[in-house]
Amino acid sequence: MIGYILDLTILALLIGALGFGLVIDRRVRRLMAALGDLEPAVSQFSSAVDRSADAVTSFRSAAEGTERSRPAARRVEPAFQKTRRTAPAKDGTARIEGKSDLVRSFFETVRSREA
Repeated sequence: MIGYILDLTILALLIGALGFGLVIDRRVRRLMAALGDLEPAVSQFSSAVDRSADAVTSFRSAAEGTERSRPAARRVEPAFQKTRRTAPAKDGTARIEGKSDLVRSFFETVRSREA
C-alpha cells in the first residue's frame, strides 16, 4: 500500500515537472522570437551610439587645440571606449570590450544554438 502511494506521488511529481518544462520551453521560444525581431533595432541603436562616441572624441580632439591656449584644466576621460575584442582565453571564451561586439556576439550565439 505504501509503495503504491509512493509510486503515485513520484508519478505526479514527474508529470508536474514535465508540464513545467513545457511551459518554460514555450516562454523561452517566445522570448527568443521577440529578441530576433528586435535585432535590427538593437543593431541600429548600437551603431548610432558608436557614431556619437566617435563624434564626442572628434569634438574633444578639436577642443584640445583651444585648450592649449588656456591654463591647464582637469581632463575628463570618456565613459565609453571603442569596441575591441581580445584574443580568446584558455577556456575558449573571448573577452568583449564594447557593446557592439557584445550585441553582435549575442545574436550570433542565438543563431548557432538554433541551428
